[in-house]
Amino acid sequence: MEKNLRRTRFGPVSVIFGEPSSVFPNCTSLYVDGLTERAVIDPGAGLEALKAFAGRVDLVVNTHYHFDHIWGNHFFRGSPVLLNEVEKNCFPDLEEVGSRLGIREVYGDEGVKDWIDKLARTGGVAASRRGGGVTPRAPHSPAYRPEWWLSTRTPARSYPYGEFNVGSVRAVMVHTPGHTAGLACPFFPDEGLVYTADIDLTRFGPWYAGTDGDMDAFAVSARALLALDADWYLTGHQEGLVRKADFAQRLEDYLGVIGERDRRALEVLGNGASEEELLREGLLYGSRYHADPWIYMWDLVATRKHIERLRQKGVLQT
Repeated sequence: MEKNLRRTRFGPVSVIFGEPSSVFPNCTSLYVDGLTERAVIDPGAGLEALKAFAGRVDLVVNTHYHFDHIWGNHFFRGSPVLLNEVEKNCFPDLEEVGSRLGIREVYGDEGVKDWIDKLARTGGVAASRRGGGVTPRAPHSPAYRPEWWLSTRTPARSYPYGEFNVGSVRAVMVHTPGHTAGLACPFFPDEGLVYTADIDLTRFGPWYAGTDGDMDAFAVSARALLALDADWYLTGHQEGLVRKADFAQRLEDYLGVIGERDRRALEVLGNGASEEELLREGLLYGSRYHADPWIYMWDLVATRKHIERLRQKGVLQT
C-alpha cells in the first residue's frame, strides 16, 4: 500500500509538509498560486517551511480555528484572513474559541477569561520583543502559546462553503463538520486533490474532543469525501499524500477507533465505574497526561460525549 508520497506540486497548488512530518502542533500547509491572487491555506507547517512564501501571499485561508492550522497566520501580517462562515467570529474573539474548544464547558467563564488574559500578556510580550515576565507553559498542548494571540488579531472574513476561487484556481470548500462544527476541506477539482485537514488517518483516531466536536458527524463527513472526483487525498498530519483507493481502504479502520472507544467506555462503566474513573482511564489520552489542563479538558469532554452516545444507543443505563 502506498502512503507518505512526497509529491509537492499539483499544478498551481504546492504542498508544504510540516516540520517534522506535520506532527501536531504543526500541520501540512498549501500554497495556491492563482496568478492574480495567491493564498496560503492553514499556515501551520512552521517558519522554515513557510518562509519561502513571505511577500507572496494575498490571502490566508484557515480550514478551521484550531491552533495547529492557524498558528502561522501572523507570518503573513497584512494579508486578509479568511475562515469558514460557521467559525469566522473566532478571530479576534477568543471567547468564541474558548466556547468551542471546551474551556467554557470544563472551566467556566472564569477559565476562558483567565486563558485570554494569559495570552494577551504573553502574546503582547512576543509581539513587542521586550521579553520579561513568565510565560505559562502546558506540558503537552499549545494552550498558552503566544501565537494564539499573534495569529488571531486580524478579524476574519468568511469564505462560502462550495465554490471558492483563488485567482484562476478553482476550489470547492467542502463543509465537513465533526472535528469542529465548521471544518472545510478544500477540493481542487482541476488538480484532482482534496486536503482532508484533520480527517487524517493517524493511529490516534478521530479527534472530536472540543465542545463543538461530533463523532457521528465526523464519520459522515469523512465518508462523504470519497464521493469527490479526486485522485489524491492529502491529510493535515503525518500520513500525508495517499491515493483515493488507499484513503478509502484505511478510512474504516481509522473511523473504527470511535467504536473501540465506545467498547472501552462500556466495559469500564459496566463494571460499576463512575465517570471520574473512566476519565482517569482516558479514552483519548489518559491520566498520566492530565497535568496539562487542556489534555484533561479534552479527555473529560470526550468521556462525556461517549457516555451520552452509549445512553442514546440504549446500551448504558442512566
